[in-house]
Amino acid sequence: MLKIAFPIALGSLIIYLFYRQLDDAAINAFKNHFTDANYWWVLAATFVALLSHLSRTMRWQMMINSLGYNIGFLPALYSVFVNYLVNLGIPRTGELARCGVLTQYYKVPFDKSFGALVNERVIDVVLLGVTGLITFLFQYNIFIAFTDKYLVPFLEETGLFQNSLLLGVLAFIGLAFCLFALYLIKKGKFPLQAKFAKAFSGIKEGLLSIKHLKSPIGFVAHSIFIWIMYWLMIYVVFFAVQGGSEITPMAAMSILFFGTFAFIAVSGGFGAYPVVMGIVVSLYGMDAVLGNAVGWLLWGGQTILILIAGAWAFFMLSFVKIEEE
Repeated sequence: MLKIAFPIALGSLIIYLFYRQLDDAAINAFKNHFTDANYWWVLAATFVALLSHLSRTMRWQMMINSLGYNIGFLPALYSVFVNYLVNLGIPRTGELARCGVLTQYYKVPFDKSFGALVNERVIDVVLLGVTGLITFLFQYNIFIAFTDKYLVPFLEETGLFQNSLLLGVLAFIGLAFCLFALYLIKKGKFPLQAKFAKAFSGIKEGLLSIKHLKSPIGFVAHSIFIWIMYWLMIYVVFFAVQGGSEITPMAAMSILFFGTFAFIAVSGGFGAYPVVMGIVVSLYGMDAVLGNAVGWLLWGGQTILILIAGAWAFFMLSFVKIEEE
């Protein structure tokens, strides 16, 4: 229950802190952005988001097939949309649901698909880093301005700088524990080794699945395409509101990088993502209220897409279960 309530409460707090500083004119401008918006552009951005989901599905299918389990496109698609839908309701559990769908309906061992999923997350982190590097190199002033004005004060207020030594010590202890556990496993002295040996083996096989891809070039192409679509949907949605066409491609790149952390901090990006979008566009001289309104339009379109597609995936899986019974 706490996992559901906390992100909602945090997102609501961010919304409150942002809107309480707005005057009546800004509030009216915010409302007008919604009433006057061209929702065809919102639909176009949502379609671009759908393309990224389809590409992620094909990449996921490639990874599972490399394990020797030849699932079709639709089973992979069901599991991906279930992943997204569950994450909206219960943060950080959608990935488990994705692997669970393949295990329950398509007999793919959970540990192997989970290992493959870890690969996917690693690739996404790498591409996020590439996005950050591009932002840093080509939008250095914006990158530094955002970091100095918002990120550093946040870290100072939360005490993360002061607790850096403690975090370092805990990280060292954790690393030492992992190394000791690996030593015991290697020597055959780990108490639970026999019980978890199969699971460890399956996860390892899943992690190594990337080595057995039939089309490594296709895998890389899908990975890059996914992130290009993330960038494109941000750029496109700004054309939905008056004045939004002033957005530049590099501004959209900056939003993609910093906005991703809003989704990480608050599951689903509720509240946090539109605020971050408003902050970033303000650094480019655009209206923060406009950016915030666009953020809500993009977030709303994606959320509706996930709700519809996720419900459809669950509905279709019910037929798969009936067929097996």
